[in-house]
Amino acid sequence: MKVKVECHGSTFDVDVGEGTQTVKWLTMVASQRYHLLKPSGRARLRERDSGKRGFFVPKMVGVKHMNGIDRMDPNMKICEAVSGDATLVVELQEKVDVDALGAPEVNEFTKEAFHVGECSRRRFEGDERRRRREQEEKEAFDITTEFRVMETDVALKCGANAMSLSDIYDNMLDHLARDVEETIAMDDGGKRAVGECLDQIKELYEYFTGSLELSARMERAELAYLLHVCGCTNTKVAEGQQCVDFCYRNSGAGDDGLTFPQLVGALMIYTHWARQRSGAEGGAVSDSFGELVGEGILEKFLLTNQDEVRDALQSPAIQEFIRQNWDKLESVFVKSAARDDGGAGGRRGRVSVEGIQALLQQADLLVAGANEANAQDKHRRLCEKGFYQVQNDPTVQLELDGLVFAPFLECVARLAQEIFDEDSMSVKEKVQLSLDAVLDNYFRTR
Repeated sequence: MKVKVECHGSTFDVDVGEGTQTVKWLTMVASQRYHLLKPSGRARLRERDSGKRGFFVPKMVGVKHMNGIDRMDPNMKICEAVSGDATLVVELQEKVDVDALGAPEVNEFTKEAFHVGECSRRRFEGDERRRRREQEEKEAFDITTEFRVMETDVALKCGANAMSLSDIYDNMLDHLARDVEETIAMDDGGKRAVGECLDQIKELYEYFTGSLELSARMERAELAYLLHVCGCTNTKVAEGQQCVDFCYRNSGAGDDGLTFPQLVGALMIYTHWARQRSGAEGGAVSDSFGELVGEGILEKFLLTNQDEVRDALQSPAIQEFIRQNWDKLESVFVKSAARDDGGAGGRRGRVSVEGIQALLQQADLLVAGANEANAQDKHRRLCEKGFYQVQNDPTVQLELDGLVFAPFLECVARLAQEIFDEDSMSVKEKVQLSLDAVLDNYFRTR
């Protein structure tokens, strides 16, 4: 029995004996015959890069008729699939596509033709599981509700109301210095490392800025404070200042502060800086992100003072009150920072122990009484207690000269627990009362 085969314009007869072989066997024979019958076929295959992989495998087989081609099952026997003078059409791959594992891409023909083997079945199932897992990971890293992203904001390069982790990486890489960009490999491992810490980074960002909106910014002083209280840098020495400058500058942040993607970038850059300082060799930067940032910064900072006061500050009612009065509370901070800095002002400043004491006295939360000298000394010790309690690290007492905005509010809330010592008041009520007093001070001193 002979079967007429047409393959990419070449037509030839193949002797199949009784035709008990499968159609897929015939397609492989046709592929081999097609290449061998072409002039200098073997030489051409050796010259082409794709020829190193062998013959192109079939991707379709069918019976030719007047109205076109009917696809057929490659597992059918030839004697059952072909009758009379019918012509079989075999279509080959035009190029060999490989997947991430370096194996040939699976097409419909190979699925139908080779799924019967146990080894092939496991391979196909494993490939499908890998595809599903990659898709699930990609969907898990998409942020679609937490950020309001405007289409007109060219810097972020994302669509409205959607910011994926890839967008964050793209934004960060656009601003990195070339030497840093070449060192930091933004691979899937890096995305997974950041993705695992993303909720904590958002919580940290919201703690300092009060919002996850696009207009929110984290100041350079707040980044320096974060790295300092976590023991990453000493902002009083040149090396600590260089680290903060390196992370802030290479994140692409401007004078107005860090956006959320830029904070992610700054933390990734800190990992790079810390590895260089320690002389670490080998492995991707992402390998150290979970240890240096996830455990060394995020967990340490967010778990610091995680008590009734922090819980009260994070309660929905207090958070809503702070958001509604953010500008006014910030103005109080600016005044205190300006007093400490000799008029410098701004959220870039810091409020010292003296500034906190002056504010609380002005807000009538600290009253001197008859013996003013003793009262001032007592108030000073009380403010120092709150000042260092926020940091929860006695080693920084002689190094850190002031609190940035969010820790400043937390310090006021903690001091309220000492000032209002009535047992009948809850922690939340004391926090609310202290913030109200600070706002009263704002209106009274405008």
